[in-house]
Amino acid sequence: MKGILELPIAGQDEPFWWITWVSLSPDNFARFIEKKRSRIEEPMFGWFSSDLPAYPDTVNLKVMVHDEGTGQLPFFELEPTDHPLSIEFYSEMTLEQVHAIADIVYAQE
Repeated sequence: MKGILELPIAGQDEPFWWITWVSLSPDNFARFIEKKRSRIEEPMFGWFSSDLPAYPDTVNLKVMVHDEGTGQLPFFELEPTDHPLSIEFYSEMTLEQVHAIADIVYAQE
């Protein structure tokens, strides 16, 4: 399932967004599809399924999926761990980190 991982940026009003993928269990995926036209109130467990540049291995980080309602991508909440991506999720990134990620992503294109 595709969704959004938001990371706060120090001193900025808008967060940094990763559009990423998460895998859900067959039951949770069926639940999500079944409720597609309305909002799912309870978050669902999933596994982060995107390998993000500029971070050590991010595949299989534990995630809670929050449904934002019809027409919007779900919001992903990482489990608190000592992984750098999780640390940034629960604290803040600097603008320098944002620029470093942009440099890495654009160098890969």
